[in-house]
Amino acid sequence: MQHAEKSYPADMLKLLLGHRWLLTLVAGVCATAVVIIAHFLPLRYTGTAVFEFGLESAAEQISRSSKDSFGTIKERLRHDLTGYNAVEKGIQNLGLVKGLPHDVEGQLTIEGRAQLQQLVEQVMRGLDVRWEARSLKEDLVSISFTWHDPWLAEKLPNELVSEYTERTCETLRNSLKRQHDFLLAKVNDCDKTLQDLTRRQIQFETEHGGMLPTDLLALQERIQQARTSIDTLRHEQQVGRRSIEQLERLRDGGTIPDTQPAQVVKQINPELLRLREQVNRLKEELDVALWRERKTEKHPLVIALRAKIAESEKLIEETPPEIVSERVFAPIDVPTDVVSAIQAAQWQVEVGGRNLARLESLMPAYESLWANFGPLRQEYLRFNANLEEHRLITQRWRERLEDAEVALAAAVNNRLTYLKTVQPAHEQLFPSWPKMTHVLGLMLAGAAGAVGIVIVALKTLDRSIMTAEDAACYFELPVHGVIAEIVPARVKTIRGLKRWTFRPLVTAVLLLVMGLSIMSIMLRLNNPRKYVEWKTAPLQYVNREFYQPAVSFLKDL
Repeated sequence: MQHAEKSYPADMLKLLLGHRWLLTLVAGVCATAVVIIAHFLPLRYTGTAVFEFGLESAAEQISRSSKDSFGTIKERLRHDLTGYNAVEKGIQNLGLVKGLPHDVEGQLTIEGRAQLQQLVEQVMRGLDVRWEARSLKEDLVSISFTWHDPWLAEKLPNELVSEYTERTCETLRNSLKRQHDFLLAKVNDCDKTLQDLTRRQIQFETEHGGMLPTDLLALQERIQQARTSIDTLRHEQQVGRRSIEQLERLRDGGTIPDTQPAQVVKQINPELLRLREQVNRLKEELDVALWRERKTEKHPLVIALRAKIAESEKLIEETPPEIVSERVFAPIDVPTDVVSAIQAAQWQVEVGGRNLARLESLMPAYESLWANFGPLRQEYLRFNANLEEHRLITQRWRERLEDAEVALAAAVNNRLTYLKTVQPAHEQLFPSWPKMTHVLGLMLAGAAGAVGIVIVALKTLDRSIMTAEDAACYFELPVHGVIAEIVPARVKTIRGLKRWTFRPLVTAVLLLVMGLSIMSIMLRLNNPRKYVEWKTAPLQYVNREFYQPAVSFLKDL
């Protein structure tokens, strides 16, 4: 037995060589059977549509997708493109529900809805979405559909892309429309608030017409000018009255007294102006610290500013408001027409009196404004700051509204999205499965498997004795000599007939069937039109494609 085990490879080789024709026949039959079976495999066609996917910058500012990860965008796109609702809509648009059961009202029955649901689920299993390329501005996305119907494999991807494009544009337009309406309402509200604040500003300025608490130094100068004008008018009144008295004495034959100063010119003390300007600047710094920087009264800066203001105001109280800069002396001319001169002087006195009364009536308002300058100024500054803040808010809302209007106008014209088909699914002339390589692989696998099974069966069932050692092991007796087969004449004749008649005939038939099967499957997979001709009239096809060209070739030789 040990010797038999050592000679196993040699025995296997003898077995293969002894049954080589049988093994070849089995391999050929299995390969031919695989090719024939491949004719009954359902063909699968795959249609692929490629489209661009992306948004303009104007839409990205509004769209939420700019903050989403690539995985989120990918899953959302897959759901929007090949979800149940999208596939059902595509099937309905292609008219595939016409053959389903309907009721008298034209609606699908329960059975029809069940069949539609099954159809949608089957179609969804054949869909595949892939991201072909990515860029900063736009991406390339492909949608593939595999189905046994080449027409549906071509039409469904294009229909899904078209529906997705229209649905996305419509969704974006609706979103932009809602945002536009919201922004328009906000702008209208801001305009109303701004108009109300403007009206209140006009009312405030009207109530304090000519005496707005804008600048303390300017108010002080106006008060000082008013006081100087009052003093000047009073002096002019006195001079005018003396002139009238002198002219009346001259008219009555009296004498004219010596000349007196005709005018005393006064001006504001420069030191007082400097101190008031300093106080005004310090108060502005205090307002900034309190209202803009939100500092409290206990803040060191606020305490220091108030101390400086108190010190400066004390110096202002101790400083004289005016100084005499010039005195004008002029002799009194004696007019030729005394009566006319008296009337002119009286008119000047009356005009000066009216101006003096007007200025004196303004002084209480000036003094009240001066006394309440701080609170009024704070109220005025707060009012102006509120008005300016609402103007800025209104401007920002208006800018966002303008951006939304531009984006909405672009969306209406479908210019806001990069959603266009780059490569539509073409007519499916050749199946995507099975390929000829698949058939050849199955042929080789089937032939190899069948040969392996036959070899195992032959090895198991073979009881022939090939060597003396095999005989000794089998009979458990020592065997000497040469092991050979005694073949009768009848057996030799039968074997000769098998070898030279039966085997060539079977081989020829097998090769013919295998060749025709391979040709048929190649036509089915690679040339459907010729496959129809071959299937309809095989003899005519063989005559036209093989016999006539062969005869012509032989004639040419």
